[in-house]
Amino acid sequence: VEFGYNFYEWLGVGLQTGLTYNGINQYNVDLNQPVTVNGQTFNPGSYHFSADGELVQVPIQLNAILRWPGQMKLRPFVGGGIGAVWQQLDVNNYYAGPFDVQGNYCRSAFQFGWNAQVGLTYTVEPGLDFYGAFKMLSAFMPVIGNYQFSNTYNFAVEVGVAHRGEPEPQFTRSGHDPVADGSGGSGAGGGRRDARGSVPRAVVAPGDEQGADCRGGVAAGGHAD
Repeated sequence: VEFGYNFYEWLGVGLQTGLTYNGINQYNVDLNQPVTVNGQTFNPGSYHFSADGELVQVPIQLNAILRWPGQMKLRPFVGGGIGAVWQQLDVNNYYAGPFDVQGNYCRSAFQFGWNAQVGLTYTVEPGLDFYGAFKMLSAFMPVIGNYQFSNTYNFAVEVGVAHRGEPEPQFTRSGHDPVADGSGGSGAGGGRRDARGSVPRAVVAPGDEQGADCRGGVAAGGHAD
């Protein structure tokens, strides 16, 4: 889930969060001194064992998005961000050599992390896009309780719908009354806008001021330039 703001058509920022679940089925152990488990001694070295557990991650990160400029329906984008990653580690049991050790271990912690993404958007209508993205989430050297990990990386393919608020068009008006400058007219000839978005003012011929009525765009009894 991401909420954001577009500064320009090609640049936006957002606050992203979500939930990532990973099952744990193996782990590595580096020993710098002998360790005895159930009567078996493991000498210093690196060991690769099986395990049963899960790692849950909730990122809370500030992102920047760069989009291909233009009015094309299909546009690529890239993005990335930094922030916090809340992580919870559950270890149900693990294996030390031939021994099945009950873990019943659960710890959580906040870590510093970052993310990157690349994808495509397809504009269905103004303000509504379908998108697909390939994303990566990483945490730097996370320490959760008694466990220290190398940098963690999660990869995901995401598809979804994005809604963008479209601003109302802005027009430049003259400083005169909207009736007098022809902008209030709803009949034929009332208020044709020029290329700059302003409304041309009706000019009344000398001597016809008393009969001027610009609501229809042309003064009664006179003429408009």
